[in-house]
Amino acid sequence: MKKLKKPFEGHPDYKCFGCSPANPIGLNLEFFDDGDYVKIDWKPREEFQGFINVLHGGIQATIMDEIAAWCVNVKVKTAGVTKSFSMQYHKPAYVNRGNLLFQAKLLRMEKNIAIIKTELFNPDGELCSEGEFHYFTYPEAIAKRKLMYPGIEAFY
Repeated sequence: MKKLKKPFEGHPDYKCFGCSPANPIGLNLEFFDDGDYVKIDWKPREEFQGFINVLHGGIQATIMDEIAAWCVNVKVKTAGVTKSFSMQYHKPAYVNRGNLLFQAKLLRMEKNIAIIKTELFNPDGELCSEGEFHYFTYPEAIAKRKLMYPGIEAFY
């Protein structure tokens, strides 16, 4: 498993809620390449709860959208934007019971749409929620011009 670099770290305008360490109210997620998967091992903070000690479902969806974007960056080797997604919540993910594991895997490409499966597991390895994300992807040259895609090398 290899930790991915954050290509925009240090840029004065890099304030992404999901991954920027410069956002004091953000999630500050760290990403890892693990074969077919992009993974996050994350300790939730209590301010991200919905019901008492339960990770808010919207935060779960946000993290899954973020990891799906990183999956596009490193597995499709370009950038894109969320077209649509669906979520299923199976059991509570708690903010006070240890680290949570998120993972994303590219299932397939349908023309320029990346279909990505995301999952959230609790510390016991139980599936808490899952999603399917459809990302509109750009050819690399357009992604570099329109979305500041830095190229695959910038992540390693």
